[in-house]
Amino acid sequence: MAAFVDDPHRFPHAKAVGRYFGLVPSQDQSGDRNRLGHITREGASVVRQLVAEASWQVLRRSPTVRAFFERAQRGDPQRKKIALVATAHYLVRVMWAMLKRGTVWEENLALAR
Repeated sequence: MAAFVDDPHRFPHAKAVGRYFGLVPSQDQSGDRNRLGHITREGASVVRQLVAEASWQVLRRSPTVRAFFERAQRGDPQRKKIALVATAHYLVRVMWAMLKRGTVWEENLALAR
């Protein structure tokens, strides 16, 4: 992640990092219809693959990330992959913020509930 981002200050906000790695849905909009499709897959595929694998690992270890995953899944087992991509997007944004501020991950159990 750090190798591909290089300078975290070049991104104006966290959503731009998600777009850079292609972890946002594609959009097809016409008139009053707005359809969100599959992720755009822009950027380096190796980062998406590694962040997806990291998402599976962090789900077992972090109550905060586990709570985010469960909110994204909405109690529907068929939304597991959608929730995983949303969690990967969340992790990319968190990693960008940590790089930008020079901090380390601190688990906040109060936010996990």
